Amino acid sequence: MKRAIYLFMSAFVFFSCSSQEQVTNKEVVENYSNIVYANYQDVHTHAIALRKVIISFLENPTESGFAKSKEAWILARKSYGQSEAFRFYGGPIDGENGPEGQINAWPLDEAYIDYVAAENTNVNIINSPEKFPEITTAFIASMNEKGSETNVSSGYHAIEFLLWGQDLSDGPGPVNGRI
Repeated sequence: MKRAIYLFMSAFVFFSCSSQEQVTNKEVVENYSNIVYANYQDVHTHAIALRKVIISFLENPTESGFAKSKEAWILARKSYGQSEAFRFYGGPIDGENGPEGQINAWPLDEAYIDYVAAENTNVNIINSPEKFPEITTAFIASMNEKGSETNVSSGYHAIEFLLWGQDLSDGPGPVNGRI
């Protein structure tokens, strides 16, 4: 059986690599560009859908809306996660003026946003209405990484915390179906 698999794989590799067709650098770059562009389109589409679902949930909080918000987050995060393969070259997301820090900053100090099990204090953004009477989009953006890179107030990880709560699991890996 091993021999049959080996012979099959050898023939497959030989015949697939023996083509006389040449691929140009231009074709490679165009293909890569198309893949990147399609992924960023998915990221944008899923982020807009996530925003709509969460706004709908906030306007009419129901268990169904909460579940839909989690599902929309998972879909949006998956497509964004795929786009991370195209980072670290000064592109539109992580360039000098790019929005990476507002979208995907990590690690997240959960206590910066809301209460957590290990903390006895409720001094954070949500539990400080006297200090932060109005939580707006501009306010959330302005508080992101203020004073520390772990003071994350915006992006996928902040939304994840607000949807699923504090991660109290032991060890690495996804919890509650999250990525």
